[in-house]
Amino acid sequence: MDLEIRPTRWFRPLLWLFGLIVLAHLGTLFSIHVLGRVSLGGLVPLFGLGEEGNIPTWFSSLLLGSAALACLGAAILSRSAGRAFAKTWVFLGVLFLFLSADEASQIHELTVAPLRRVHQSQFLRYIGWVLPYAALALLLSLVLLRFWWRLPAKTRILTALSAVLYVFGAIGMELITGYYSRNVPGRPLLPLFVAAEEILEMVGVGTFLFAVLDFIETEFGPLSLRLRSRGGAA
Repeated sequence: MDLEIRPTRWFRPLLWLFGLIVLAHLGTLFSIHVLGRVSLGGLVPLFGLGEEGNIPTWFSSLLLGSAALACLGAAILSRSAGRAFAKTWVFLGVLFLFLSADEASQIHELTVAPLRRVHQSQFLRYIGWVLPYAALALLLSLVLLRFWWRLPAKTRILTALSAVLYVFGAIGMELITGYYSRNVPGRPLLPLFVAAEEILEMVGVGTFLFAVLDFIETEFGPLSLRLRSRGGAA
C-alpha cells in the first residue's frame, strides 16, 4: 500500500501548537498582572515565554529539530536526483540540530561568564553571547550566499524572510530587551519584550521549515511511503 505524504501538511500541526503556546503565554500575563498570581499552581512558569526548560522551550527545540530533519531530507533527495548543494543541505541540517540542542540546554550561556570577565560594558556584560553568535551569523550569511542565490525564487524569499525574523528575534530583540531591562525603572513592558523575542524566533524558524518543505514538494513531488506486510506483499 502506498501512502502519499505531502510535506507542507506537516507544518499545520506546528501552527496550531504555536497558537496555543501564544494563548497560554497571554494567560500567564493575565495571571500575573491581573490576578496577582505569579505561579498559579506552577502553570505560569510552565507556559511563560520568558522561562527556560518549559513547554515553549520544548516547542522551540522541536521546531528547530524539525527544520534539521527537513534539511537532511532535502539533502538526501538532492543527492539522489544528482542536484547540486546536497552537502550544503547536510550542513544546514547539522546547524539546526545544534540550535535545537542549544535551545533545550542553553549552550550559548556558557559564553556569558568568560565575556563578562573581559568586557566591562554594562550593556554587554549580561548578554555577551550575542557577540560570538552575531559574528557566526554574519560568517554563515557569506558562506551560504551562493547556495541561497541558486535556490528557486520563492524559496529564496521565504528563507531570507525567515533569517531576518530569527536573527532580529534572537539578537536584535535580545539587545533591545537587555538595554530596556537595565535602564527603565520598574520595567513594566519587559514581559512583552521577552514574548516578542521568543515569538519572532519561532516564526522565523517556522517560516524556514515551511520554505524547505515547500522546496521539497515543488522540486521532487509528494513523498510516498510504501507499507508492506511481513510476507512482502504490498
